[in-house]
Amino acid sequence: MIVRNVRVVDVVHKTIVPGPLWIENGLVLAAGGEMEFPAPRGELEASTPGGPDVQVVDGGGCYAVPGLLDVHTHIESSFVTPRRFAEAVAPSGTTAVVADPHEIANVLGEDGVRYMLEASRDLPLRFFFSVPSCVPATSAELETSGANWGPGEIRRIFALDERLIALGEMMDFRAVVDGEARATAILAEARKQGWLVEGHCPSLTGVARAAYFAAGISTDHTLMNPEKIRDEIRLGVWVQLQEKSISPENIALLLELLEHHEPEGESSPAPGGPSALDRVVFVTDDFPPSGFTEGHLTGNVRRAISLGLPPLEALASATIRPARLMGLSRLGALQPGCYADFFLTPDLTRLQVERVFIGGREILRLSVADTGVANTSIKPLMVPRLTGDDFTFAGLDGARRCRVIRANGENTLTELETRVITFKAGRPILAEDLALVAVCERHGVNGRRSLGFLSGYGRMRGAVASTVAHDSHNLVIIGADPRDMALAANCLVDAGGGLVAVEGGEIKTLVPLPVAGLLSDAPVAVISRKVKEFEAALQKLGVTHRRGLMFLTMVTLTTSPRVKLSDRGLVDVDARRLIPVVEE
Repeated sequence: MIVRNVRVVDVVHKTIVPGPLWIENGLVLAAGGEMEFPAPRGELEASTPGGPDVQVVDGGGCYAVPGLLDVHTHIESSFVTPRRFAEAVAPSGTTAVVADPHEIANVLGEDGVRYMLEASRDLPLRFFFSVPSCVPATSAELETSGANWGPGEIRRIFALDERLIALGEMMDFRAVVDGEARATAILAEARKQGWLVEGHCPSLTGVARAAYFAAGISTDHTLMNPEKIRDEIRLGVWVQLQEKSISPENIALLLELLEHHEPEGESSPAPGGPSALDRVVFVTDDFPPSGFTEGHLTGNVRRAISLGLPPLEALASATIRPARLMGLSRLGALQPGCYADFFLTPDLTRLQVERVFIGGREILRLSVADTGVANTSIKPLMVPRLTGDDFTFAGLDGARRCRVIRANGENTLTELETRVITFKAGRPILAEDLALVAVCERHGVNGRRSLGFLSGYGRMRGAVASTVAHDSHNLVIIGADPRDMALAANCLVDAGGGLVAVEGGEIKTLVPLPVAGLLSDAPVAVISRKVKEFEAALQKLGVTHRRGLMFLTMVTLTTSPRVKLSDRGLVDVDARRLIPVVEE
């Protein structure tokens, strides 16, 4: 194939090279420059060597941009199977992803990783994976997960497939710094095997932050600020920016770092010269299905450009830099020997994607056939039928001091507060700003069920429930009416998992996610519409939290500061211990 009439974006040297793009057997032969190439088919003489086999594509004067690489994402957060994910992602210019399947691994164990490998095989999007490091996210003493992995299990899983290229994010940062046995053993095995280790470091500072990365961890994608970016680059960490971290103040710092590395007396860095930005990459992490209407990783690049980052620097952070981070030497650039993965766009600022090529083949309106494994890992919810009495505090009467999870209304960070709550025959009399929150163990291992209190989520009516409940994904229910909470729980058990909103004994909206209670094989457009309906239902039930759905799915995340609820009870995240809801 020859793609002519294009301007090739060289993300290595930060230049634009006019000229054709030569492709053979899915690889780039040459890109740009003054090169002769055969005439279009039909004008070729029959005797021209190789002539009849040459396909000529007119690029229409567009820029040819290397395909974008999202090297830290969780497919499960989009609520769809890999084939539906590929249908949504590839047409937006993302041509490869490195996915951490720790959500499905925490439900199905090794079978979950095997499912993702099989369900993503031979799709027109390049899938790579990391092996989850935190199954469970913290410890079996704090929550019940579908598996419990140490270094032996992780080493065995790495041998399953060559597309497993890194150890997934080490979320239990406290365990790393405190030198706890399981985390220490897993990281020791990673150093022994030479695995790249992804990080998750939201709140450590100073010596503790340095100690975390000194354990052999290479990346961090958690919420960034200028001080944190500067410090982590100094520590040699690869800084991964989600869209929410692409802020004016962070881009201002990147521009400062870029300017600081300019050669003296020149107005721009030397082509291919070193830059502090070489360790800054863009990622999506948790990408909701509604986001696909705005693109995918292109959204990060567009936002960075709109805030002042030069387009070629922004594109480098979504192409060549992530490729180098992950050791994917044939991806991330349009150079001889690289895979011919690229897209055509008429504008490097708005990045509207007109045509996409993966391995030299054009991806049109992508529709991937069912591979036969889309629903092979269904696992039923082993939760017994519940009634309103299951959401009361047996034996409690009168006023008692209780520990309450307090949401801040903006994100998933929480605090602990103490409130006096009156009980009548075990049923709490809730103030308008209080709700009940419950977590039910889903595997049928022990049948545990915990119950606590939540403030700052809104003045709720009815109930909502989800089997997307990071990271062990037990069944979580938030509500003001115990009977509605029971109905919501039972509805999801019948559906095999998903999201549901209930009021007055009536199911208002249901998003079925039958694959492990996390995924659907419906098209992304269908899931996106249903999720939007669910988010609208949250507001109708009185939820005022700015990220109501995200909070619902994260109120169980025992690595997220500062207090959460698991199936085993109320978790003090900082102290890594269970604490009673009702004070003695």
